[in-house]
Amino acid sequence: MVPVRAGLATYNGGEQAEIFPSPSMEERVCLVPYLLRGLGFPIHSFLRGLLEFYGLQLHNFTPASILHIAGYVALCELFLGCEAHFELWKRLFCLVPRTQEGSIYQVGGAEIWRIAGTGYLSGTPKKTSEDWPSEWFYMEDVPLPDPIRMGLPEFDNAPLKKLHSWRPRSPQEEDNREVLYLMGRIKTLAKSGLTIIEVMSICIMRGVQPLQYQGKPIRHFNGKDDALLRQELSRQLDKTMSELHAGQVVGGAMGKSYSYIDWIVYDRTKFLKAFEQLRRKLDDKVELHYQPFGITGQDQGTQVTQVPEEDSSAKE
Repeated sequence: MVPVRAGLATYNGGEQAEIFPSPSMEERVCLVPYLLRGLGFPIHSFLRGLLEFYGLQLHNFTPASILHIAGYVALCELFLGCEAHFELWKRLFCLVPRTQEGSIYQVGGAEIWRIAGTGYLSGTPKKTSEDWPSEWFYMEDVPLPDPIRMGLPEFDNAPLKKLHSWRPRSPQEEDNREVLYLMGRIKTLAKSGLTIIEVMSICIMRGVQPLQYQGKPIRHFNGKDDALLRQELSRQLDKTMSELHAGQVVGGAMGKSYSYIDWIVYDRTKFLKAFEQLRRKLDDKVELHYQPFGITGQDQGTQVTQVPEEDSSAKE
């Protein structure tokens, strides 16, 4: 679970409680509309790379920009058979500043546009309500599995400036063979009638947020099968521990890349013995991890985490 703090710019008597995000040093800013357009935590490494390339923070993007990135990641992982391709992205998209009286907006000041004439899939994000920049909250950073970098950049309220990296790629720049091949694939898909709306609908049906780190490409994620596996795991644990009077289930949740089950453990020795037996039995399917939260000698809120086995195809 990610600790969050309300930072929504609510209205009281017609006046805005906050006019600009002001997180503490350890906090990051996220806008609610992003979550409805494919963002999840920890964030996808491709999104992290774009933030670095463009010199941006998450709140600088518009909701439509988040949807463009999510659709592109999903297209690559579902239909092109590759991870989100950076050189291909630069061939298809650029960044345009949103300004008022010559100054770039801090919240939503950078908008991603498709470059005309590329043959990219059709589908234009719906116009967002003008009130969307007022819907933000604060959260602790959720690091990526890569230990070299954080999930989101540290918050900075310095004025946003347009960088050279925002511009469209020069028409004189030649594409490498890989980009040419992928561009051909996209044009074929577009001619077949595939749209970005259909790409995103597949993600919704599979229960996947394209801009959340999953540990494996979307094409290898079957939401129904994974959910059934986690339900069976929970059932086996509950049955085994109840019969031994070793513990009692008090909660839990099923995530997209992991699950957890909360327990009150009555007999730690019995619990650990049964847990180890079940872990060895399921070793070819999942990894189980036991995390105690001890209080006065009793494990309360014991957490059992399911982690998907490493998918070598995610490294291709």
